Amino acid sequence: MRKVELKKYRQGISRAICAAAFFGGLVSTQAAVVIEGTRIVYNESQREVNVKLGNVDEKVATLVQIWIDEDNIDATASSSGVPFILNPPLAKIGPGKKQQVRMVYIGENENLKQEKLYWFNMLEVPPKSNEPSSLSFAVRTRVKLFFRPKAMNGMVPNAPETTVWRWTSTKEPFEIEAHNTSLFHMSMPSVFLEGTASPIELSRGTMIAPNERVKFKVEGLSVPPDSAMKIRHSSLNDFGAEMFFTKNISLTK
Repeated sequence: MRKVELKKYRQGISRAICAAAFFGGLVSTQAAVVIEGTRIVYNESQREVNVKLGNVDEKVATLVQIWIDEDNIDATASSSGVPFILNPPLAKIGPGKKQQVRMVYIGENENLKQEKLYWFNMLEVPPKSNEPSSLSFAVRTRVKLFFRPKAMNGMVPNAPETTVWRWTSTKEPFEIEAHNTSLFHMSMPSVFLEGTASPIELSRGTMIAPNERVKFKVEGLSVPPDSAMKIRHSSLNDFGAEMFFTKNISLTK
């Protein structure tokens, strides 16, 4: 997901909520249905993958629509055009109940050699309120779906270990580049530069695609870079657990 698109989406929801509040309506935006897990991994060798949904509302049934998009936040269930079948694509989940969604890959001849990112979408349609002045909003949840082709069978995710960090500017403005040389995506909730008077935050929430290079501006560094400075970052594994890594930074361009 592009940061700009996510920002626009959130801004749109925020503006709608603020407008409703301004005009005196009651606003309900809390999601009743949750997706089990923060990410989905689909290996092409698997026949199918099941995603579990749960309705945490103990009183009201909730209708949800489910679809997958190819990193396009504007895609809808009818326009996404991805090589997956979901069953069911629409479900009414009873109070406190769970629903299993079956996902089947139907792509052919894609000849993929590295991990590909899709997004699993769930749109929750709120029940009609009995309050005459209330407003309810459909809540959309997106989680990452990592598809791994057969060419990657047996490979272990190794992006944090193999990513190369280097200084691309050793003079102000200072800059560091991360090159993900692996076939996997790397999701980093936090990135810090250490070995300075105090740790310098470089990023809070960055994902680097396979073979992608991302540059980080270093603000607040008062001395030239040296070999004692290192990158300290976290990375999410297949289960969404946060792992921490310390990496050297090359001074050679």
